[in-house]
Parts: sequence; structure tokens; C-alpha cells
Amino acid sequence: MSSPPTEFHKLWMEQCAATEDIREAFGLENALEYLIAEKLFTFLMVSERDPAFGLSISV
Repeated sequence: MSSPPTEFHKLWMEQCAATEDIREAFGLENALEYLIAEKLFTFLMVSERDPAFGLSISV
């Protein structure tokens, strides 16, 4: 039995909504730090499950 696929677009929408709240409460810099950290964390989680995903991103 496999787990259901992660719907990354929904996760991204939730992160963007949270970023708006953080910006109002703590300012733009903190909001951007949150958003960048969340995107990096999501990338790391996915690349641990699927090493090919990590290789698909070129720097």
C-alpha cells in the first residue's frame, strides 16, 4: 500500500497564506525568511524520498 501523493500546490498556497500573516505581525524580512525556509525544507523532504528529484534541480 502506498501513501497518497503530496499535493505540493496546496502546501504552497498554505505557506503563502501564512507568509501574509507573518508579514503583518512581524514584517517583510521575517515573512521572506519563513517562506524561503519552508520551500527549502519541502525540497529536502522530497529529495530524501526521491533522489532523482534533487538531481533535477540545476544550480
